[in-house]
Amino acid sequence: MPEVDYPGFRHVGLVVQDIERCVAFYQEIGFEVLVDNQESAPLISDLLGLDVHSLRVVKLGRLPAATCVELLAFDPAIDSSRPPLNGTGITHFALTVENVDAFYEAHRHRWPFLSEPRVSSDGRFKLVFCRDPEGNVIEIVSAKPQPNSI
Repeated sequence: MPEVDYPGFRHVGLVVQDIERCVAFYQEIGFEVLVDNQESAPLISDLLGLDVHSLRVVKLGRLPAATCVELLAFDPAIDSSRPPLNGTGITHFALTVENVDAFYEAHRHRWPFLSEPRVSSDGRFKLVFCRDPEGNVIEIVSAKPQPNSI
């Protein structure tokens, strides 16, 4: 019996309408453009079962880590409603920073945050949620437990 190859997390894919605006947003967070490709329409159509004319894929991340945000701009694009934050399916993804308060102060006048930073109910981490230019929800979490936590 072959050995099981357990998966690792690679990327989160976000379909966007204004890819340039979103690239600028994620660069402002501190990500770098790792890949910027125009994908083959026949391949994407076959893989996804969609009638796609073209697809631009921009992957942003921070080297040397392999995990990244993948922005997808389809032609044609379909504007669809997002699930509510308490609905079934993917509603947000999380990014880790050293200091949530400093991140919040640096960006609170430019981006829509859902609240001010809060300490998690177990007292271990500080976190806050914001939205990217397309309305995708991003959780910003402290990289280290809060002082005096377990």
